[in-house]
Amino acid sequence: MILYHTQLWFATIMFEKIEKMLMHFRTCFSREKAFEWFVIIVIGIILRTDLLGLTSVIRSMMIPGTSYTAMMAFFRASSWNLTDLRKKHCRVVKKHIPGLRKNNRCILVGDGSKGSKEGKYMPGVKKYKQESETQSKPEMIFGHLWGCIGLLTIINGQISCTPMTNKIHDGLQGMEKWDAWEDHDFSVDSHVVQILRDACNVADYLEDDATLLLDRYYLSRPALLTLDEHNKQEHRKSYVHMIVKARRTTTGYKQLPKEKDEVPKKGRPRKKGDKVVLWDLFETEVPNFRKTTIRLYNRRREVSYYLY
Repeated sequence: MILYHTQLWFATIMFEKIEKMLMHFRTCFSREKAFEWFVIIVIGIILRTDLLGLTSVIRSMMIPGTSYTAMMAFFRASSWNLTDLRKKHCRVVKKHIPGLRKNNRCILVGDGSKGSKEGKYMPGVKKYKQESETQSKPEMIFGHLWGCIGLLTIINGQISCTPMTNKIHDGLQGMEKWDAWEDHDFSVDSHVVQILRDACNVADYLEDDATLLLDRYYLSRPALLTLDEHNKQEHRKSYVHMIVKARRTTTGYKQLPKEKDEVPKKGRPRKKGDKVVLWDLFETEVPNFRKTTIRLYNRRREVSYYLY
């Protein structure tokens, strides 16, 4: 009996906090009914025990099956905008969950994920090669390519990642021809560029400078140009730094010297200067590197870093 009352008290406190958080989203909806459906769907996703879409929400909330059509209409309603919900979500997280900070910056992490789908004719479904090293996954799958950005938060001394945005980053190029394309935030840019833009948008929503952590897959020229474009905006709300592991084979090119009063040479003119291997530069700067010990993948390892 005591255990029952304890669980009931805990559930009451939990739903009171959820109610306070959900009420922040009321300003994102121009109609009361749309907001009510939003609350029902969010709580239904929390309480559901299976993954069968809206059917799971209807079962968990014990809603009559005749409401399925009305619930589907909520996702096509014009009384709310997904971008506004993302902005409000980021601000609610910043207000209620303490974020992990380093050098007076919040810390964002980003990555992509390929989720398999059975329906080959679903929007955004494409054939992908699965790069995961897990043996249980097939080499080729039909599914969605998701791009995810999370905020590192700390609760009771434990560091966790709170999702901030999650979008399909590939397979939507055909929707560009739709009449309602301008009403959505879909993009036909590459997955790498979209990850950087999503991270910059999250930092703007938080109105806070950020450090973005990515793996070496995202180190590319388009990514650096996207980040540089954001940081050079005149009225930007945030400044984003990116920390990424570089490949040993990463190369750069010097700028071509300006040639004046020289006879044009035959053939196609050069667009790049001399080749520079990044690792060779590190080897020449070895005396300027400092060493420290960090915990990486539950192991203590010695790493070197360059302080400028």
